[in-house]
Amino acid sequence: MVNYDLVLFGVFIVLLVAFYIKKRKKIQFQAFGLIAMYRTKLGINLSKKIVRKSPAFFRYAGYIGIVVGFIGMIAMFYILLRGGINIFLNPEAAPVVAPVLPFVKIPGLPPLLFTYWILGIFVVAAIHEFSHALLSVAHKVKVKSSGFAFFGPIPAAFVEPDEKQLQKRSKSAQLSIFAAGPFANIITGIIFFVIFAFLLSPPILAIADVSLKISDVVEDSPAEVAGIEEGVIIQKINGIKTTRENIVSIISELKPDETLTIESPSKTFTLKTGKHPENETRGYIGISIETQLDAKEEGDKTKLNALIWIQRLFFWLFVLSLGIGLFNLLPLGPIDGGKMLFIALTYFSKNETVVKRIFTFISFISLLALIISFSPWIFKFFGFLGRIG
Repeated sequence: MVNYDLVLFGVFIVLLVAFYIKKRKKIQFQAFGLIAMYRTKLGINLSKKIVRKSPAFFRYAGYIGIVVGFIGMIAMFYILLRGGINIFLNPEAAPVVAPVLPFVKIPGLPPLLFTYWILGIFVVAAIHEFSHALLSVAHKVKVKSSGFAFFGPIPAAFVEPDEKQLQKRSKSAQLSIFAAGPFANIITGIIFFVIFAFLLSPPILAIADVSLKISDVVEDSPAEVAGIEEGVIIQKINGIKTTRENIVSIISELKPDETLTIESPSKTFTLKTGKHPENETRGYIGISIETQLDAKEEGDKTKLNALIWIQRLFFWLFVLSLGIGLFNLLPLGPIDGGKMLFIALTYFSKNETVVKRIFTFISFISLLALIISFSPWIFKFFGFLGRIG
């Protein structure tokens, strides 16, 4: 069977190479040649027209974004630091971050098709950078250019405010400009979630029968030892009929060393639960579960498949918006959160050397926690390459 997602990925790579060949004279490379940047004036005039209608609205929205930005920064720093410490102390602990890339399977989440990923990246990046442009215009900072960037095949977007004008603005103005992108991503992420959960789910459930399917089985887990494979439909656990509403509570109440039966339409599996990597008092099976939807009527199959595709697109738009927005709030180096932290530190000390030392220390801790949190995925990737070899 043809994997159309792989075909689309191949087409994208061909188009990307063709674009580079055609525009190579206008493409600039930065960060030791790892990032390719293509500068344009796209969206700059539009941002001026929008802000001109109500500049005060955007300035006030920007100040709200500062508050949301610092709350997000503290939350992300805490989550990342705690997650990094957990993995350092217990390498089997579940990572708190994951590479949201096509073809990378994240337990508990639906497949990330290349189509979802590329559409999501362009939408989220455009919203992020256009919001920076809007707040720059609102605070009368010239936007010199906008454009596209590529880290290998991974697309991004950017806007470039005039740095000299930006530094002359008040600290609150600078903070609101830096916070604008993450704030916009968080707000639109909430909107995407509402569309996914409340506008698209009801019509899907009206024409579909819902069953629970095992989407992933952890290697060497009790489930794998018992012979459970990906794709098994769960009808009952310990004789209790499973539904979307009760499956979480059933699994969360399991204890270690508990004999467990999982019934599917064709087979019953018996296993003994292990200790959960994150909480030894909880039982552990080693599976991820997702809902499977089948049309109640034969004539509804096409409609159901179309609605599911759209719903999953909005789900990934929500995940990417929230993830990119919060990631950019990390107090780390050159990203938005790092710039906000540096400005915030200048409120507490006028000594530039002290500010830089504190900023460098916090950035280092953030980067270290990020690397440790990503380490399970890195080891998994090299393990995959080893199996291929």
